[in-house]
Amino acid sequence: MLFIPIPPLFHSAYSGAAFEFCIDCESPLAPSGIVYSVQKFVVANETVFELAICNQCRTALYLQFSEESRAAIQGYIDQHSRPQPLVIVLPHDTEANAETQQVDVESLDSLQACVLCQTHKSQLHRYAMVGLFIGDELMVMNRNESHIPIPCLICDRCNRGMEKLLSKATRDEWNRFIEDHFSGPPGIELDPTHELPLLV
Repeated sequence: MLFIPIPPLFHSAYSGAAFEFCIDCESPLAPSGIVYSVQKFVVANETVFELAICNQCRTALYLQFSEESRAAIQGYIDQHSRPQPLVIVLPHDTEANAETQQVDVESLDSLQACVLCQTHKSQLHRYAMVGLFIGDELMVMNRNESHIPIPCLICDRCNRGMEKLLSKATRDEWNRFIEDHFSGPPGIELDPTHELPLLV
């Protein structure tokens, strides 16, 4: 596992800076050193839906989902994913330890193609990205450390494939969460109730 400064790729589309607060409990993120995730949904290379949620709220939301839905999502991931090495691009001409070096996050295999179907990002019109953070650092993990590589990209087709497996109770819970909290980047039209939360 590596820890690197939060890259611009996971900054808010609103402010251009790192997310400051959990969308649910509004706890400060980076200063507190808590674990949280950032999720972004992208259409035509533009972020249309984004959120940052702390680990405690993320877990609470996940536990509101039905056991049937949780099992179906995990089954879909297990069926479609395959082991991927953690590919890290490091600066040249340096002998520093890898854990302290800069990482070219956008060159990670898990962000170049869908981690489930391996369709390359250049062929995708819609996709989602998720990263896991602690304080002001991004965690970089492979499948030996997480059920899917983190950070990662999931294409719209795979996202919709999982969304179709959700029970009505789970859909209702997600819709309630969105209605309570969501506002998208200015000028963008999107119904986020059809986007599946990537609760890694």
